[in-house]
Amino acid sequence: MGGTTGSGIAMRPSATAETRAVPWYAQGILAGFFGAGVIAVFFLVFDLVAGRPLWTPQALGSALFLGEWPDPSAPIAWVLVLGYTAIHFGFFHAFGVMAAFEVLTAKRMRSAWVAGVVTALALFLVFEISFLALAGLIEPRLLDELGTGRVAVANALAAIAMSAYLLFWRKHYGGPAEA
Repeated sequence: MGGTTGSGIAMRPSATAETRAVPWYAQGILAGFFGAGVIAVFFLVFDLVAGRPLWTPQALGSALFLGEWPDPSAPIAWVLVLGYTAIHFGFFHAFGVMAAFEVLTAKRMRSAWVAGVVTALALFLVFEISFLALAGLIEPRLLDELGTGRVAVANALAAIAMSAYLLFWRKHYGGPAEA
């Protein structure tokens, strides 16, 4: 039978002691990993098709760390790719933790469907606004090179992946009771 946790949140009957012991912030970190990974794979595919593997993280890393646009014929600078990738994953982990807190602990959104839609929309808006603002400040050519439509699709896919993961966790391993 479903019980309650110490915080009064109803747990699903399927929630075991092991799954209840995994804190919501760990699920947020995993959700962020999925979101960042979706975007990384999305742009890797575009880079491979264009014949420029890892061009996107190279360009973003160059703009962020060096304040300059990289030469497209230059070899990949792994320190820029890895540095940007670390920042990218950190950003998504932070927003994944915030989303997990809302989805897995809040009682405001009892309906999983409403929680999923609201979470995905909120994450998409945060990702879009953050990228557009930072790209515009750091290197305006990023918007032309990456394309605002392509970035929007990648951000939407990331938001959906993160929201779906959190809702899966909520449904199968406990969370606020459904209305």
